[in-house]
Amino acid sequence: MKHTRAELKSGSTTISKRASRALAAQSAALVRRGLRDLARDSNWLIKKLFTRRMNELVISPTGQVCATSYDARASRARISIFDIELSVPAFNLDVPYDQPPERPAERAPFAWSPCGRYVVAAAPDGSQELHLLDVQARTHVRLLNSFEYASASLAWSGSGNYFAASFAAGDFSSIRLWRKASDQELSLGRAEGEIAVADWIAARPGNDAAEDVGSFRNYGTLALSPGDEWLAAVAEIDGDWADDYLLLARVPSLRLADIHAGQGHITDLSWSRGPEQLVYCASGQAFRLDLESRKASPLPFAAELFRCHPTQPIAGCFASWLKNSAKGRLFVANLADGTVIDECPAEGVVDIRWSGDGTKLYAVTQDGLAYAHEVSI
Repeated sequence: MKHTRAELKSGSTTISKRASRALAAQSAALVRRGLRDLARDSNWLIKKLFTRRMNELVISPTGQVCATSYDARASRARISIFDIELSVPAFNLDVPYDQPPERPAERAPFAWSPCGRYVVAAAPDGSQELHLLDVQARTHVRLLNSFEYASASLAWSGSGNYFAASFAAGDFSSIRLWRKASDQELSLGRAEGEIAVADWIAARPGNDAAEDVGSFRNYGTLALSPGDEWLAAVAEIDGDWADDYLLLARVPSLRLADIHAGQGHITDLSWSRGPEQLVYCASGQAFRLDLESRKASPLPFAAELFRCHPTQPIAGCFASWLKNSAKGRLFVANLADGTVIDECPAEGVVDIRWSGDGTKLYAVTQDGLAYAHEVSI
């Protein structure tokens, strides 16, 4: 069959156009994928949340970041909520108080509920009040209680059944624990258990004199175990070369079961699931404390912040500096053999957190950079 010149020309043109479109579509997809991969560093996605430097930052299980500030000109304390996952504007929640403070607090601790809906916050105005905020409804729920001393650290258990707080008052410092009734919202009335300064000093191994262990400064980081059986707390000791103490107490009575001397200042605590083990970071090194033997062994990597995965034997970590480098890194490590699964350069990280379902690791810096890493398990 013969074709006219016009038909051949028309057919040739049609075939050429189809081939060109298919090639263009494939090329565009490859370009998009290439640009996406170039924008990612070891599967870590980076996002700018805010521009003003903030020190008090805590990440929720849903990827929201809570920050506190005090506006002296407006005489108000404020909670700011940023979202790592969603590109939505930040919103603020004001914390009420009766009168402007004479001297605002240097730091104001707060803690997310396990579901990521509520925040318990100390007003950053120097008061001794703890407030409950509903982030989902964007409202202040109520004043939980007003204490005789300002709170230093707060912790909510993974089940949501217990809430712990430490109070900074020198020799009158304390740690208290409350149980949440199943049919009630969080209430901070009469505590279930309490640890005073004298309690842990008297229970130290060997009953050393107080002056032999340095000067007690404050109770630091708190962490409740996944099974709501243990509370781990740090007793901070003054001095550049002093060793902090790690306290282990039974829940809910807070009866002291063990006191472990850390190797330097302890910067973080995290519980692992399965056989209960506690990981802590001291002087830039990660250690694993076995609850049965009560012996600590160093893990094969440096870390100052540490978060065990909710179900798997892996952890998210941050080290502020590396050997032969002035820079730090975020990384995911295998707890079974100590290998690093993935990492990303980072500086100034103040908090890291696994998502509630354990699929993502979040981190945030003082300067407003947020990191999200999706883990393949």
